[in-house]
Formats: sequence, C-alpha cells, structure tokens
Amino acid sequence: MEGTLTERLNTLFESHLGPNFFPDGVIDEERFLSANPKILYLLKDVNALETEQWDLRDAGRYFARKLKEKGASYPTITKMATISHYILEGFPDYASEQWIPGEDLAESLLSIAIVNLKKTAGKSSTSDEKIKPHAEKNFKMWKSEIDIIQPDIALCGGTYYLVKDLFIKNGVIKESDLEVTPNGMHFFRYNNSALVDVPHPNARYPYSHVYSYIKLGLNHILSKSKNKKYKVCY
Repeated sequence: MEGTLTERLNTLFESHLGPNFFPDGVIDEERFLSANPKILYLLKDVNALETEQWDLRDAGRYFARKLKEKGASYPTITKMATISHYILEGFPDYASEQWIPGEDLAESLLSIAIVNLKKTAGKSSTSDEKIKPHAEKNFKMWKSEIDIIQPDIALCGGTYYLVKDLFIKNGVIKESDLEVTPNGMHFFRYNNSALVDVPHPNARYPYSHVYSYIKLGLNHILSKSKNKKYKVCY
C-alpha cells in the first residue's frame, strides 16, 4: 500500500470513524521516521467519555505543546515522554523528569507512536479481563498498525501478556519465539520489531527502578538487533 504512514493509518480507520472511536498512531511522522530507535507504545485504551470524539495523534501534539510551555505536569504523558527521551538519548544516567527541559520532553513525545488495543473510551485504570474481548476483536486492526508503523521497539505498557497470547493464538508467532533478557524482561521479535514487557506509565513503581529495568533489558535487545546504528550505553 502506497502513501505516508498517516495516510495508510487513516485508510485503516476509515470504516470505523464516528463517536466513541479514537484513532491513534504516529504523532509526528517526520520526527518518528528520523528517530533512532523508532518507539511505539502499545497500551490498553484512552481515558475518555463515550460521548467524546478526538484523535490521539492530535492529543499527543497538544500535550507536546503543553510540555514545552510548562514542563512536566501531565503524569502519564510525562512518564512516556521521559522514558522515550532516555531511550532516544542512548540511556544516559537517570534523572527525574523534573530535570529534563520541557522542550526535550516535547520532542521525545512527538517522536513516538501510540497504539491502543481498545479503540473506544475507557478509564484511567482497566483490567485485562475487560480489555481482552476488545483486543481480540480489534486484533487485525492493531496488528495492521504495527505492520504499517514498523517500530524498532514496541513498549507493551501493561499489555504484553495480552499481546503475546493473541499473537500465538492467531499463529503469528510460536511459544518458542518468546525470549527473556538476563534482567528478566520478556519480549518477542516480530518482523523487525521487538515487542517488550514494560509497566504501564501509570504503574506505581519508583520510576528510577523502571528506568533501570528498561535500560538493562533494551540494551540487551538492541545489542542483538540487526540494526547496528543504535546508541547502547551500559
């Protein structure tokens, strides 16, 4: 299929557009395509009302402007931008998001993609049991998004076990394709992407610990990648 990533995603969404459907994908295509590595967050759903109608890509650009103006003031978005910043910068020593300039957080947010398994409204906290039927129903759609976006890394924020079970159930991968890094990060490779198990941005873990876990796990995964241009720091 020809066209930009955004055009191809919009074509994928065409028959679903309307109230209580929230398109997602690449926030800023130019920045995403120049990012190294290319990062996609694979999450559960949006925190929205069923009566609302908006595009997560537009919301991402809005939050990037706010981060640039005010710095760190949106917990979930800020944590996503913070982790993305550290990955894109090759995992420098950790400092909390309060020490990262708002412009840098905004740039990192604009450089990623976000895909939800459930495309309709949700809440700030949702169980796997409630998400699973939607993830199964939408499997072809969100897998197609991964195929179109082709991230180097898909950070499965609280969704890894749903995702890997559905990839196995639909014959995309086998149990033998599942891997674990030396520090315990579960992941599998699909085409040129590594889909990895990470906490949801809202998870109540000390973020310095989350950062260390992600740094060790992704350094291992990226060091084994065929793409040798990644920044890898230990």
